[in-house]
Amino acid sequence: MFPHLVRDILRNLATKNTKFGRKANLHELYADLESVDWSVLNDTHDVDLAVDAFYKTLYKTIDKHVPKKRSPLGSYPPWFNKNIILLIKYKYKLWKHYKKCANAAIYDKFRSVRAKIKTETHKVHTEYVNKLNAEIKSNPKCFWSYLNSLRNTTSIPPLMKLDDWESEDPQAIVNKFATYFSTAFSLPSNNSGINTYRSQNNSGINANALYITNNVTENEVLKAMLKLKASMTAGPDLFPSFLIRDCRFIFAGPLKVIFNNIIKSCMFPEQWKISRVCPIFKQGDKSVISKYRPVAIINNFAKVFEIILFDRVYSHVSNRISIHQHGFMADQHKQVDVAYLDFSKAFDRVDHKLLIMKLEYFDVSLCNTEDFVLIPSFSVRECLKGQS
Repeated sequence: MFPHLVRDILRNLATKNTKFGRKANLHELYADLESVDWSVLNDTHDVDLAVDAFYKTLYKTIDKHVPKKRSPLGSYPPWFNKNIILLIKYKYKLWKHYKKCANAAIYDKFRSVRAKIKTETHKVHTEYVNKLNAEIKSNPKCFWSYLNSLRNTTSIPPLMKLDDWESEDPQAIVNKFATYFSTAFSLPSNNSGINTYRSQNNSGINANALYITNNVTENEVLKAMLKLKASMTAGPDLFPSFLIRDCRFIFAGPLKVIFNNIIKSCMFPEQWKISRVCPIFKQGDKSVISKYRPVAIINNFAKVFEIILFDRVYSHVSNRISIHQHGFMADQHKQVDVAYLDFSKAFDRVDHKLLIMKLEYFDVSLCNTEDFVLIPSFSVRECLKGQS
């Protein structure tokens, strides 16, 4: 979908092991993005062509300021700083030199550097653990990453099984995950029940109805981008969320044009329908595929549009939701002591047409319901972390 060179550039940008702040010239990158003329989007009424033009401009600009070669992946713990890494490399250099000449002075220097590494490592590790402890509520992800590193475990075991099938081939495992996840998805029901409901409840247009078709404003786009995490999280387009947050005043204009084009045409861009599906372990045997659930990581630009729609719908329907509903509700921070029943693969089995009918019940006016949910095919890539 994207040029190979551009994908390498964006991977360099989005790789956690890459010091993007040092490798890329952020100041000039942001300045170049600020000077981009986005007027071509105003003359493009085809949603897919508009998104293609948007990405083409972004990739061309990033090409100037982000290194084309990926930095080698380091194998150092996350608490190691630059000084410790340099000392380790210096230590190995001294050791090789000593092995060649057997000089006592060089060995003493080697021992001194080794002791310094030990002291510095203990110091920075203590600081790292204290930081994790202080931020465990605001950033639990770092805590669990640290815990998994102590367990020396990867997210996916090398041998995976499902019923009578088993394999150690990474691509075969990926394909089996895709096949298994696809079986959990339920096809929408027929239209008979929905049409009956509509005929019985068609009482005309409600004056208080929420119209999804209203134009998106730049202020809505800015507020939505601020809700993205300032992290390296990226979808298949490899644009990290921190970059979109930082450049929100630059992207607000062109995104507003694209979003309004989506609403007007009732068509969602093909590029934004593609997500990166990652298997997340739930419980039981880690080597059994059925013990995992899929999580789809969508492109951050598509997420901005999703946030805008969610804010519109939520503000409209929140006062009609039971006060006893606490899950997935904003401003509900009370302790709830209750037993919940967990429905297996609940979100995958929800009938989307029934959801659309429910929105109509809440007086939410939709334009074209046929393009809201489209699963063309499985595109499997990079879902096995820790395997090549």
